[in-house]
Amino acid sequence: FFGMKENSRSTALYREIVVYPKEALLESLEDAFGGFLGDLSVRRFLFEDPVLTLGSRSYTGREPMKAIEWKQSARMAEMMVKNYDHTTEPSVSVVLDAASGGDRSREEIERCFELTRAVCAKLEKKGAKYDFSMNVSMAGSLQTACVVTEGLGPRHFSGVLECLGRATDLECVDLDKLVQGRLQTASARGFVLITPERDEHAQRAIRTASASGAPIFVIAGKELER
Repeated sequence: FFGMKENSRSTALYREIVVYPKEALLESLEDAFGGFLGDLSVRRFLFEDPVLTLGSRSYTGREPMKAIEWKQSARMAEMMVKNYDHTTEPSVSVVLDAASGGDRSREEIERCFELTRAVCAKLEKKGAKYDFSMNVSMAGSLQTACVVTEGLGPRHFSGVLECLGRATDLECVDLDKLVQGRLQTASARGFVLITPERDEHAQRAIRTASASGAPIFVIAGKELER
């Protein structure tokens, strides 16, 4: 009579909407991070990959005994060693420090989520494999801590965004221990730490990463202008 129609729809009792953080756009971050990736690409040629063997070459006296190719040495009547290729792909560990405490505001922590998305998007664009971890728990998840293993591509990036969308500011693991754990897994040649500020909490983790000899790039939200 009133010209209205009735539409019905059945749906599950429980549904979630995960809102991803927006991507921070900063020229200063773009330039600085681009320089870090450039250094990382150059650095990869300083390390040989023991899996990729190109052939043999003469022994110089500087190589370890395990590198000697005994069969080839006998054939050539001189000491020969395996000639390895250089590591072909740089890789990065991205660690987010989003725990509340001290003078950290919720806005500053949210800013770190935006910066993390920007960093991971940049790595995706450059084709650099990376893993991701953070020191806070996730809302609506059975996982205590978030670790996304090394990878690349839309599904991998989506997993990182899921973590960022669910992230709280409740610390679930000490930042320094988290960094130590990532160093132990690690195929990572570079380290990116995103934190609201370089307080004592963050400085301890920075010293741990630096002591490993890995190149480290620190992004402190308070040091960047919007």
